[in-house]
Amino acid sequence: MVAWLAAGVLAASPAFASAATGASASIAFSGSGTSMTVSTSVKYTASYAGIYTVSYNIYRSTSAAKASAVKVTVNSLVKSISSTKGTTYTFGTNVQKCAAGTTTYYYWVQGTVSDGTVAGLVRVTSPVSAGVKGCTSI
Repeated sequence: MVAWLAAGVLAASPAFASAATGASASIAFSGSGTSMTVSTSVKYTASYAGIYTVSYNIYRSTSAAKASAVKVTVNSLVKSISSTKGTTYTFGTNVQKCAAGTTTYYYWVQGTVSDGTVAGLVRVTSPVSAGVKGCTSI
């Protein structure tokens, strides 16, 4: 009886479900020189009703092939989103100004969706976005 009760509790908890489906992230640059901006977003579909925490990291490389990309986000934006099962949500578009300079780097973004907290028990990491050429630093 105790084993049956424990199994029922585990099955009912969202932490043991898939956090989200269809997670994807995007990054894009616009403008030029001192007015160049970078826009990022993370999209997911909720697998259950509840709070999801969404964040992302940005990677940079001098190669378009992402051969030696390094993480450049120090404090990635984080947002908690109250979600309804089966509904698709987007965190963003988050826009920030770039440092001025020549466009010599390629950037990628990867989003993470977790259940309830930044260190959620169930995490879904999106595929890495396609690389785009952008400003000298973010």
